[in-house]
Amino acid sequence: MKCLISTAHGHSPEEVLRIYYKLKNFNPIVVSESWRLIMIEVENLQQLIDNLKFPLIIDRARKKDISYGWLIKKHNIKYDITIYDDYIE
Repeated sequence: MKCLISTAHGHSPEEVLRIYYKLKNFNPIVVSESWRLIMIEVENLQQLIDNLKFPLIIDRARKKDISYGWLIKKHNIKYDITIYDDYIE
């Protein structure tokens, strides 16, 4: 299933991939520089949780009521995931 990844702190996609290097195991694709979004594909969410070991906010991707809903529709995204990283400098 396809998921969008962003961070609560608002890191750029390049910073996210540097800090959370294990995301590279999921063949990440930067789908929006302006929204700071990375798309990955996972078999199940537990696989992602086990690999990252950081707090995550996992929400079903909604096409409506969100600025990048068109992106969710275009790529058939199932989950919108935020890495809760406020404690990272």
